[in-house]
Amino acid sequence: MRIRTRTLPRTLALIVTLVLAGCGFERAAPYAGARIPDVGPWTDLGPLVLCDGPAHIVAPSLGTAGLCTPSGSAAPTACASDADCRSRERCLCGSCSVALCDSADECGPPDGPLVCTFADRRCDHACDTDDQCARGERCVPGRHVCRGTCASTADCQHGERCDATGLCATTACAADADCGGLACARQRESGLVAHASPLAGSDGVTLYFDHTGDDGVAAIWRALGDGTHFTVDHMLFPGAAPSVARLPDGSFAMIFAGGASLFAARSPDGVAWSTPTPALGNARSPSLVIAPDGTPLLWAVDPDGNLTRFVGTPDLVFTTPVVALSPVTARTPLWPDIDALDGPFVEPYGDADGSPRLRLWFAAHGTESGPSSQFGTPTPTPPDWSIGVAVSTDYATFTPDAYDPVFDRVSDFINHPGELDPSVLSLDANHDHRRLLYYRRAKADGSAADTLAVATSPVQPN
Repeated sequence: MRIRTRTLPRTLALIVTLVLAGCGFERAAPYAGARIPDVGPWTDLGPLVLCDGPAHIVAPSLGTAGLCTPSGSAAPTACASDADCRSRERCLCGSCSVALCDSADECGPPDGPLVCTFADRRCDHACDTDDQCARGERCVPGRHVCRGTCASTADCQHGERCDATGLCATTACAADADCGGLACARQRESGLVAHASPLAGSDGVTLYFDHTGDDGVAAIWRALGDGTHFTVDHMLFPGAAPSVARLPDGSFAMIFAGGASLFAARSPDGVAWSTPTPALGNARSPSLVIAPDGTPLLWAVDPDGNLTRFVGTPDLVFTTPVVALSPVTARTPLWPDIDALDGPFVEPYGDADGSPRLRLWFAAHGTESGPSSQFGTPTPTPPDWSIGVAVSTDYATFTPDAYDPVFDRVSDFINHPGELDPSVLSLDANHDHRRLLYYRRAKADGSAADTLAVATSPVQPN
């Protein structure tokens, strides 16, 4: 399966826009102000790495799993990246081990050195000849993967045992009972994670998100990392869809969902939080922003499905609704049939002339591709959830970008999976300018939520 992001060449997109505009699409003109080309293209990096102790959190569909630990195995080597590990190992939540896999994503980026051998549920180096493998390895005939040769388990890498053929092998497991008396070293724990709220600091990135366990109860968690790899710090309190913002005095405010209402909490340091208090009734999917004058502003999905702005008091109670974007006003010639919106994320920035602006990132349900030809029959493309962006110059009204959706994965050339709950972060670590787009994977219709993932763009706004 090949996955790409939707990044139309600007010239082609303009031609399509003009053609469609002449075919009866009569709505507000897309945003035509001063533009900084930092809303794409995006390169999908796959699922976010969220480590909870020695295991990373994965989609419920993958399940809890690991590798049986052979008797006498040495402790794994500590690591910061795959480069710190041996030839067949990966750096998994700070420790080197041969990696278990049930999906290609678990073996690293598509252009990386490892592939998933699904029959053995492990990440391997692909090969055709022995000289393509590391020293002490051979390319297994008929399997085209590199495996270590061994006389005993001590000759193998972490997570492997020496089998009767003299090759280093692994045994996948979900619990100790699967290992015949040995321990199952878990590499992953299943759980649904969603609604990333990132904040950049001098010591890295703090990520707030919600985690739903097997009991179906959602709670807000905090994690620390570099933007793509995180270690869970601790659970905060029950709730979902957190949105965290820094206040003018350096403290923090959070708005989050609890049932059909939104609640507020404060923190002096982003770690210890106050007891939540009611903030707004009958709304969901909040996005909190502090205006230049210190006024708290909140965008959320109202009962009619619009993305609506609310003005807050110093006590974080929100009133005075103004609709920022509706399914109809979000439509553009390239995205003409949007029928639902969700997951607003508002990003303040400075335009090319230095004036303050807002971007409203959002998920929308609609169709971006024309019909495909399947066995000679024109077949409509089913609608799916993708990510768009709109721009505001007055902190109230928003105009969608002409090239929406700005992020839309396509598999097998015609199938569009779903992307929901966007949030965006700019990083400038060691002069490595990056934009990160966090999103939640799902089926095209928004069901069967998968996990948090991340895409990157090298372009940095001014």
